Amino acid sequence: MKNLLEQFTKERLEVIANFHSSMVLPPSHAEIEALAQIALAAMEGKYPAIPAGWKLVPIEATPEMLNESWVKCAIHHPTAYRVMIAAAPQPE
Repeated sequence: MKNLLEQFTKERLEVIANFHSSMVLPPSHAEIEALAQIALAAMEGKYPAIPAGWKLVPIEATPEMLNESWVKCAIHHPTAYRVMIAAAPQPE
């Protein structure tokens, strides 16, 4: 699935989304098929893919997360979590 979405630029998606009101070429059969596969994967909760070794986390720490950090590490500070989120590397 990774390459399906990456084959579209934002500009091309905007053109496809509005091709009926402009004088541009309609989406190709390959583009239609790729967009349908992306939409189906999204509906099934499979997209976007999470790279191995990564995990989705909330932007703000939940009370349960803060409690666990206190119990296991004696740290109970939302700012520490925000700093870690801000410093997290971005997947390639």
